[in-house]
Amino acid sequence: MAKRTVTLSESRGDYLECIYHLVRKRGVARVKEIAACMGVRAPSVTGALRALTADGLVSHDPYQFVTLTPAGRAAARDLARRHGALADFLKDVLGVESATAERNACHIEHAIEPEVLERLVRFVERVERCATGGRSQLRNAGCKLRAGD
Repeated sequence: MAKRTVTLSESRGDYLECIYHLVRKRGVARVKEIAACMGVRAPSVTGALRALTADGLVSHDPYQFVTLTPAGRAAARDLARRHGALADFLKDVLGVESATAERNACHIEHAIEPEVLERLVRFVERVERCATGGRSQLRNAGCKLRAGD
């Protein structure tokens, strides 16, 4: 059977990434926790979980925990990696305040073409890996853009 590729909407991707972080932290996710993470009400979470379950990315039965399937874990890990690299670039290279960087990384990861995003992620990862001192080198390099630059 051919492997089915799922294209995630921005909303579904955000839910999947939220679930991923909750599962990493607690082992499972609960609808109430997902709602708090996403800033929505439980019925919205239930609708998203139905779609993610149909896509084969999460396992969830009503009134039970939410877990990631292997495909969901892989997709969420990739989303988190991309989001993290974008947020790090915005914070550590461009000097954007942390909360602003997180918000914008979320928007950028969905708006940018996949090839461009992957190149940016690889660039950030390479700089972190190759620079003496890694991420701290980026933060302390003295070449970070400042307000007004």
